[in-house]
Amino acid sequence: MSDAKPLLQVIDLTLTAGDKTLVRDLNWSVEPGQRWCLIGKNGAGKSSLIKLIGGITEPINMHGIIQWRGQDLATIEPDDFAKIRSYSEQFVQGAFGMRAIDLLEAVCPHETEKVEEYLNLFELQDLRQAWWRHLSGGEKQRFALAAALAQDASCWLMDEPLAHLDLHYQVQILSLLAKQSQSQQKAWIAAVHEVSLIRRAFTHALIFMPEQTYLAGPIEDVLMPEYLEAALGQKMLEAQLPDGSSYLVPALGA
Repeated sequence: MSDAKPLLQVIDLTLTAGDKTLVRDLNWSVEPGQRWCLIGKNGAGKSSLIKLIGGITEPINMHGIIQWRGQDLATIEPDDFAKIRSYSEQFVQGAFGMRAIDLLEAVCPHETEKVEEYLNLFELQDLRQAWWRHLSGGEKQRFALAAALAQDASCWLMDEPLAHLDLHYQVQILSLLAKQSQSQQKAWIAAVHEVSLIRRAFTHALIFMPEQTYLAGPIEDVLMPEYLEAALGQKMLEAQLPDGSSYLVPALGA
C-alpha cells in the first residue's frame, strides 16, 4: 500500500475573520489532477481559504494544519512554494507604466517560446504591447490566468477565474483550464459563482454550508440542488440535456 502524501492536506482547520467563524474543523485533501471548485455565499470564506492555503495571507486567523506534499505550509521556502502553487487573484492588479506582456515575461524570463505559447493559448497575441491600464477587466483576467499556468506549478489557486469574462470566454477558458489540468495532471482549486458551468470542468466540490459546516467530495456526490439551496439560499433547478447530461440553474422568483 502506498503511503504517498496528498499534494495538499488540510487537517482540523478552523478559519475565522475577526469574531466570525467561516468554517470549522475542515478536513480536506487534494490530489494531482483533481479540479476543485469552492462554492458558497459572499463572505463564506472561499477567498480566505484560497489565500490561506496559498500562503498569500498569514495564518493568524486559523487553527489547524496545512501541508503541501507532507510539509507544513510555514516551513516551505518561497522558491519551492512557487513550484508547488500559482495564484490568480480576484481583482487583477498591475503597475502603472506596465505593458501586458510584462506579466508573462516576469513569470517566464528569457523564455520567449513559452511566452508565445501562452499568448496563443489565451488568444492574447494582439494585446502583447498594450498598456496594462488600457486593458479591459476580461483582458487583464486572461493575462493573469495565462501567467498562472505559465508558472508551471503543481496546483493552480484561482479566486473567481471567470470574473470579468464575457460568456464566450467563460466557456472557452473553463474548457481550456480543464483540459490543461487533465493532460498535465495539475491540481486546480477555484472559487466560482457560475454554478451552471461547474459540471463542465470540475471533478470535485467543496461547499461552504450553514453553521460553519461544509461538504466535500466528487461532483456527482455533492453537487445536488438541495445542497446548493442550503449553501446559497437560492432554490435551484436541474435541467436535463438531450445527451443525458445536466446542469444546475437558479429558479426565477424563488
